[in-house]
Amino acid sequence: MVDVLAALGWGMVSGVVGTTAQTLSERVEQSKTQRKDSMVPAEVGAVLFEPKISNTAQVKQLGLAVHWGHGISMGLFRGALGLTPLGPLAASALHFVLLWFGDVLLYKGLGISPWPWKWGTKAVTTDLAHKFILSGVTSAVFVALFH
Repeated sequence: MVDVLAALGWGMVSGVVGTTAQTLSERVEQSKTQRKDSMVPAEVGAVLFEPKISNTAQVKQLGLAVHWGHGISMGLFRGALGLTPLGPLAASALHFVLLWFGDVLLYKGLGISPWPWKWGTKAVTTDLAHKFILSGVTSAVFVALFH
């Protein structure tokens, strides 16, 4: 039981670090490309939680809450993968694949986004890069802390 709690706890800590890295990578990329903040996290929150949003500040707050909640929960998921017989590299690879495809299915299922092949190469590449950073840093921190 102690291992389970430790894995899940370190997974959440790792998710915070991974989300921080993803957020920084997005800020750097946006400063170079002039891309605006994604509205997808706020749209996910609006569909799932149906909040009554009355202004732009609330939309931004909802987007941030979903962004950080997603990253931390994906850390929790990485912690759970650390309890399986998979080695660290296989668990990390599976984490990235399930994270990205899970997001794609969520966005499509909620009616927020079309399938990725309709996003355009730049949008897919950007999303994959930032999710790779989220997953990679989360996994690296988890492996360092737990193994």
